[in-house]
Amino acid sequence: MMFAVAYNQLKDSDIAEGLVHNIFLRLWEKREQYTEVEAMDRYLVGAVKRAVMEYIRNKSIRSKHIDMLSLLSETTENYVDLEYEVNELQERVDQLINKLPHQCQVVYKLSREEGKSNKEISSKLDIAEKTVESHMTKALKYLRSNLTEY
Repeated sequence: MMFAVAYNQLKDSDIAEGLVHNIFLRLWEKREQYTEVEAMDRYLVGAVKRAVMEYIRNKSIRSKHIDMLSLLSETTENYVDLEYEVNELQERVDQLINKLPHQCQVVYKLSREEGKSNKEISSKLDIAEKTVESHMTKALKYLRSNLTEY
């Protein structure tokens, strides 16, 4: 039933299967918390619907970024210079991220590189959502202040 809900929305069996698998994995990892769920079937279908919406949202964001990058590359006369600048910027960002405190680095990478939500990061790292927000605020402020030349 969970697979059918995911597949009907996504029309991709591999992705639907992966989402359902991840839900069961999270359920197993936190099985002690779910001992008193009365309507597990409704809970699981709701979890699938949320996972599908999150997947679509993340896919949409990635698609927009890709579209913006492709538009930028089409309108740029000198692609080699742009590629050099992008690589230079990425290296600079990586250097700055590596200078952040460890936990701040982990939160930033989960958010920006893996597309995880604050709630997912909070759950994965077993920290409060406010702590995740604090780490992200600190990281973004640090990056903005050190990337003014870009």
